[in-house]
Amino acid sequence: MMRSQAMRALAKRALSTATATASSTPHLTSSKLLHGRELQFLLHEFIDLQALLATERFRDHDVETIESIVEAGSTLAEEVFYDANPIGDREAPTYDADADAVVHPAAVVDAQRQYAEGGFIGMTLEQDKGGLGLPVCAAALANLPFSVANTGLMSYHGVTNGSITLLAAHGSPEQQATWLPKLTSGEAYGTMCLSESHAGSSLTDLRTSAAPNGDGSYAIKGNKMWITGGDQGLSENIVHFVLAKLPGAPPGVKGISLFLVPKVLENGERNDVYLGGMNHKMGQIASVNAGELLFGDRTGAATGYLVGEPHEGLKCMFVMMNELRVGVGMGAAASGVAGYTAALRYARDRAQGRPLTSKDPAAPMVPIVQHADVKRMLLTMRALNEAMRALAYSEAVTMDLAHAGPEGTREASQRRIDLMIPVIKGWLTELGMEVTSLGVQVHGGMGYVEETGAAQYLRDVRITPIYEGTNGIQAIDLAGRKLGMRQGGVVRDH
Repeated sequence: MMRSQAMRALAKRALSTATATASSTPHLTSSKLLHGRELQFLLHEFIDLQALLATERFRDHDVETIESIVEAGSTLAEEVFYDANPIGDREAPTYDADADAVVHPAAVVDAQRQYAEGGFIGMTLEQDKGGLGLPVCAAALANLPFSVANTGLMSYHGVTNGSITLLAAHGSPEQQATWLPKLTSGEAYGTMCLSESHAGSSLTDLRTSAAPNGDGSYAIKGNKMWITGGDQGLSENIVHFVLAKLPGAPPGVKGISLFLVPKVLENGERNDVYLGGMNHKMGQIASVNAGELLFGDRTGAATGYLVGEPHEGLKCMFVMMNELRVGVGMGAAASGVAGYTAALRYARDRAQGRPLTSKDPAAPMVPIVQHADVKRMLLTMRALNEAMRALAYSEAVTMDLAHAGPEGTREASQRRIDLMIPVIKGWLTELGMEVTSLGVQVHGGMGYVEETGAAQYLRDVRITPIYEGTNGIQAIDLAGRKLGMRQGGVVRDH
């Protein structure tokens, strides 16, 4: 049994927060989000949770408490995140430059607040650092209903959780003590600042600079773009993780360093990092994407703090990038679930035509779910969704085994997940588009208009093959680096 009272308290808080607005008792399945016994199957049968909880790292947990967190997530996702989804899609956030404020619909603000207050941020972070210390696979299952309900809002939390993981791995003790509590509580959200307008994914060519101030801080100058949550009105502060180059740095990616640049400094002063404009996106409209994020545009420099060693920034940032690549793949899989659930519900309700065997034009029309081609599409969607979830959650277990498995197997598990990250990101995002497109097709003409919501699922998922390194970059990573690891030995071993 789990011995940590703190863990039980956090689980209880998650459960009570989720049920505060719920119309029914918590449940692992939802008619709006997931069908049948999918969460139960994943939690109790597909994942060998008992084996993970027997390891030293997770021995303070028990199945019942993890189940209560997953239940709480399912309830909050259905009762709050799901209803906020079309609102956030219709009412894009706006930026008032004079007031230095981003404004969101009230439903979006409330959903984010309840998620943070429920204790769902930083669930895999160790308990002594302020997290729940959950296995990756358990946290992923707790977040699955949220991603099905509202993938746009979950993009904020994906990058924030990645920020937490990065800071826990490479932040100084002082940085961790200052910022981890703010990130896990939702007081601050995180961002990842890599791309620049002239270079895109070519990090070799970044121009953002960092110069020592003489007091342990650095003067950060430059512009970044494509920054999810680059500014927003949901948290009191933002922690930007920024790639920049120090004076005299080696050329190329070997000269990149990583800096923590808060929106609001510890002394309460506004830092010189401002939104230069927001991108007007095809999908995931509820989340702000900075068309440009300006560092030092008003006073000459923003204040930042070195994370990790000089010129080791890209290595540090890959901790976040790899987590986000897995998360993007899981998010695409969740969009597939959302598209399938909506399509199945529509096909069961929409009466049109008659069976091929019926020759009576006066016979009552039947639901389109009875037509062969609609059945084919729905079964294809279901099969692809199950394949995506199988890969996503089996590799989430691999991530846990890389940190908590038997001592002699951890290195092999890490090699396997390194191999599979570009596959998870690339394959799942391509299939996510295919499944949501089939969802539009099941709806017929109604799928092409916005009222049914099917179009939104397709719009929302379309960014995923581009996010966190395009799928072409993932292919280069897989073919150019991962397949050749240990002279192909990793592939042969797995």
